[in-house]
Amino acid sequence: MSAGDPKRLFLYKLPSSVLWEFCRIMDGLSDLDWTLFEVLGDQTAVRLAERRERRTDWVMNQWENRNGRIGELVDLLERLQLLRPRDVILGWVSSLNPSSSSSSSSSCLLPRHSS
Repeated sequence: MSAGDPKRLFLYKLPSSVLWEFCRIMDGLSDLDWTLFEVLGDQTAVRLAERRERRTDWVMNQWENRNGRIGELVDLLERLQLLRPRDVILGWVSSLNPSSSSSSSSSCLLPRHSS
């Protein structure tokens, strides 16, 4: 990963709209699928989260407090094959990377010298 890699960013850098959509999808999972999303390494914390109305939001807040990183979240989601919530995060990550087309289109804006 490069120094400017968005996956190295802390989870608390996620925009609220991205986090909301992620939590909405995760909270819609079956209980069995959701319990696989054990990011805190503490079964007691998972049980506490299950009792909450917004369980994913609570877990994410706990993980943010422990300085979790976006790359760790993406890796976990890929291991668990939770691809839809992963794509929400990756969609935001890809919006941070400058596209190669923007650099080529900016060169078209340069004045050309006639000979």
